[in-house]
Amino acid sequence: MIRLAAVAALAVMVSACGGGAVKGGSGVVAPDGRIGSLRIDVSTYADVIAFAGKPDLITTFKTSWPGVPTSRAIGYSCAHFSGARRDPAGYCATVYYVNLRTHRLAAFESDSKAFTSPSGTQPGMATSDVVRREHSSPGGPLVAIVRQAKQSTFAIDFTCSRPGPGCVLDHVNSLRIESRKHPIGLLFT
Repeated sequence: MIRLAAVAALAVMVSACGGGAVKGGSGVVAPDGRIGSLRIDVSTYADVIAFAGKPDLITTFKTSWPGVPTSRAIGYSCAHFSGARRDPAGYCATVYYVNLRTHRLAAFESDSKAFTSPSGTQPGMATSDVVRREHSSPGGPLVAIVRQAKQSTFAIDFTCSRPGPGCVLDHVNSLRIESRKHPIGLLFT
């Protein structure tokens, strides 16, 4: 009887949490433009909210690059965001960017372990493990493993344990993806 009551209580808790979904979303981030069930240049603001839940922050994001459109930044697991800084990525674990010209998902960045690459790489993973999984080493100006697809640019971004010349890469900082057709300035490659 006690076991049955515990199962019933667990079922109520799971249904109240939206089927057990992770706030901010979860799933595979792939070079072809997939972020879980979302798609770069296809998914809308409403799709993001349906997938990731109620956001902690909604603000605008605009790079200093001329001609690059403004986007709506939708942040999850945010702390101490200041409106003076336009990019919430440094304050939020997961950010979805919806291009305000196309009204479609244009970019994504997350340091949440709820997201993985198709090879199973996730934020926080040691660089040596990622090199084995991805069969590639980080490099270039982004200090990342970058993959180009027709629809998007995908990057596994690394953190330096000792910044500056001779940077020693320690672990994965975040997974990022951006539209190639309608970029908003998150990744310039």
